[in-house]
Amino acid sequence: MLRKIYLLFLTVLAALPVLAQPGSGSVKGKLTDQSNGEAMPFANVVAKRNGVVVSGAQTDFDGGYFIKPLEPGSYDIEASFPGYQPKKIAGVLVKSDQITFLDIKISQSELQVVEVVSYKVPLIDKDAGPSGGTVRREDIMRMPGRSGESIANTVGGVTSTSGGISIRGSRPDGGNFIYIDGVKVRGSSNLPKASLEEVKVITGGIPANYGDATGGIISYTTRGPASEFSGSIEGVSSGFKSGDKAVGLDAYGYNLIEGYVNGPIWSKTDADGNRKPVLGFSASLNYNSQVDASRSPIGYNVLTDSEYSRLYNNLLVPNPTQTGVNPSAQELRASSFENVKTGRNTGSQNVAGSAKIDVTTTPTINLTFGGSFNYNKARQFSVANMAFNSDNNSTVRNFDWRAYGRFTQRFKSNEESASNVKNIYYSVLVDYSETHGLQQNEAHKKNFFDYGYVGKFDILKNASAPFALTAPDSSGLRYLEQQALRGDSIVIFTPGTQNPTLARYTEEYFNTFNAEGGFYQSLDQVVGRGLRNGDSPLSIYDRFNALGTPFGSYNRNDFNQFRVSASGSADIGDHAITAGFEYEQRTDRNFGYSNLVSTNRTNNLWAIARSKTNSHLTELDKDNPIITYFDENGNQLQFPVITYNTLINSASQTAFDRNLRTSLGLNVNGDDQINIDALDPSQLKMEYFSADELVNSGNSLVNYYGYDVYGNKLNSRPSFEGFFTDRDQYGQYANKIGAFQPIYFAGYVMDKFAFDDIIFNIGLRVDRFDANQKVLKDKYLFKEAYNAGELRDGSTPFSVPAAYAIPTNIGDDYTVYVDDPKAPKAILGYRSGNQFYDRQGRVANAEAVRNSSRVIAPAIKNITDDPRLRVVEPQAFKDYVPQINLMPRIAFSFPISDEANFTAHYDILTRRPVSNNRLDLIRYTYLVTYLHR
Repeated sequence: MLRKIYLLFLTVLAALPVLAQPGSGSVKGKLTDQSNGEAMPFANVVAKRNGVVVSGAQTDFDGGYFIKPLEPGSYDIEASFPGYQPKKIAGVLVKSDQITFLDIKISQSELQVVEVVSYKVPLIDKDAGPSGGTVRREDIMRMPGRSGESIANTVGGVTSTSGGISIRGSRPDGGNFIYIDGVKVRGSSNLPKASLEEVKVITGGIPANYGDATGGIISYTTRGPASEFSGSIEGVSSGFKSGDKAVGLDAYGYNLIEGYVNGPIWSKTDADGNRKPVLGFSASLNYNSQVDASRSPIGYNVLTDSEYSRLYNNLLVPNPTQTGVNPSAQELRASSFENVKTGRNTGSQNVAGSAKIDVTTTPTINLTFGGSFNYNKARQFSVANMAFNSDNNSTVRNFDWRAYGRFTQRFKSNEESASNVKNIYYSVLVDYSETHGLQQNEAHKKNFFDYGYVGKFDILKNASAPFALTAPDSSGLRYLEQQALRGDSIVIFTPGTQNPTLARYTEEYFNTFNAEGGFYQSLDQVVGRGLRNGDSPLSIYDRFNALGTPFGSYNRNDFNQFRVSASGSADIGDHAITAGFEYEQRTDRNFGYSNLVSTNRTNNLWAIARSKTNSHLTELDKDNPIITYFDENGNQLQFPVITYNTLINSASQTAFDRNLRTSLGLNVNGDDQINIDALDPSQLKMEYFSADELVNSGNSLVNYYGYDVYGNKLNSRPSFEGFFTDRDQYGQYANKIGAFQPIYFAGYVMDKFAFDDIIFNIGLRVDRFDANQKVLKDKYLFKEAYNAGELRDGSTPFSVPAAYAIPTNIGDDYTVYVDDPKAPKAILGYRSGNQFYDRQGRVANAEAVRNSSRVIAPAIKNITDDPRLRVVEPQAFKDYVPQINLMPRIAFSFPISDEANFTAHYDILTRRPVSNNRLDLIRYTYLVTYLHR
């Protein structure tokens, strides 16, 4: 099937002289003599933009001309013929994917002074094109909105939501696509307003040169170079920051400065002595900042300064039982809060820019290079933080950039030729873009052990371990035997400086209860009263983050996209045939640590590090007792004392413990007890953990792909099978996961023609999406299972009792379900695809296949206790089969009066998966853990 589609596509391309770029427009019309209306054959018609000739055409025998491709914008169309006065129609609007119809009449005259008339925008467009709307630069500059998104919102059917733009109710994250100068955008599409030439929104009747969208298309076209230098600068301000407030026209403190400049870089003189630019540029830059980017119209309720100070100094109060403490924030009243109009610690800064360079190499060849970028840094608004904890809002940074090069060549048509093929051109676009995102605790950044650090806990040990009197042995002798390792006797706390408010909780607890109260005789007794390292205070009313709660995660992503698209057009008779393709390769990487600090006292970073320390020193060496019969003065003891050294169990020693001992200069194989909470965070590193220890059996500290578990970018793609076999220097699984690299390819053919006043647009688009990864062979099976055919021919390690003979209607490829996958004693049913059958071969559902005393399970081939293969195995996967979609597009329009057009269209639209489509091997491996979260 795929081969036939490719063959058809290549045949169509071969039939054309060339391969129109998405977003290009054209001007079409007829040149006639103003006095008698006769056609003017072989006259010159050119399109100028900012004084620079962009393209042109020669009229045919009937005086017709067709100029394309033209970037959307405003052009001066100039017609000339020997013996006639040249005429220029100024300000002709060219829209993307549409034909602008313009008939021109010129008069006989020896005058060579150009007659200039202004273009009158028709009430309706003959070529209505797709439904939606187009906003031109003249209108854009008069609009109050500062972004392309706000301008697109002025088009009917477009709605702005918290997640982005929705077109005709589509989901913002998957239904739409945005283009900038033909480049498909990933990440931010923010551009300086001064750089916009046109904003076009397609809400329906999407032509075949656009795809991969089920909602609509937004296309931004930036301004081009000019023959003379020009520029502008603009500033806007609504106020400035003063303390915690914005002072000025509003409470948000919005400030902007924006500049634009264009002009020639290199010009040369033609034969007539006129300077014509060969190399031109345009550039724009925008900087804006906001004191409060959240911009709430009703403000926020926050603690008053006096209450904040009081609460900071009294975070805890004893509870009525006098055996613990309660957060004092639970006792606040409405009078403790005030309403402020400016959100605290929610400011943002943004820089955006775009640039374009045009190279006119010959009259028929153009080169364009361009790009845009957007950088944003903001303190993330958090409803949970605003009341008590806005100082700990996370920092978010996003940086997007894209660059492209476009080559366009037009072929001059010989109007005297008998050929029926005219207006031939092609365009090739190569673009590359990157998107980088980062969210972190601004105070700690990559110092991950600082995130939840409270302070130093010095733990004093008992003088001796606990002993117990044994029962008499065979000789009647009794002993005092050591029962356990020496325990903690008292904890001494020294507050840290990394999180001073967080440390206050534990400091207040230690100041509230003295040692005689027995509430800090061990580190575990601090839990629920003060905070240990890694612990986060409980939320207030399960809604608000308590004072001092640190942002406890770190996450970054890196996405890039390489894309090649080519398109071209040729007029064959009355048909404007367009064909093209696009190829896109994405590479997505993500890395992050979660639970660096949390209320989960057993699963945050410090808790896991604590559990990995001294893991091999938890037992006594009872195989080598030390028996003492006499005291230090030589007197015989009433009961001999049996003591033991600490057992060093190297098999249970963790990579974290070994690496930590090495860094501290301790004997790796020694029995020194390490108190990790007495160490400074600078003495601890994530690299001390092995990959398996960070994955933590699915209770993962780390989430990643395209990086290793320590945040190092993988330069090569690990093999799929290697995830199940490769081990690190510690002998544990390396857990390497490659970047997600899906491939998208599309080709299309379109035909635009007119029948009387009816303009038809007909096209066919073929999309091919390859996830470029492994997927399950059977969505019900994570491991290979026996089928009925293998049971029939006896190739299974278990036999089928006569009472469970396989029914004749059960095919050999049906999966077998049994009562116990480890030791099957009975067959309970079968499955083919989604359909289940009971053991008699009758159609049933999964519930009916099992009975009250038996649990249904597939007859698994490989039963193992290996944690890596217990749930999933590589044999259960296959290569993703690329998905191919054919999408016909049909649209037509015609005027029904001088004031209205009738349009209709039929589209088939598809969209590739936008989320949850990446193979997550960690989740498969530890599926039980994820299901019980």
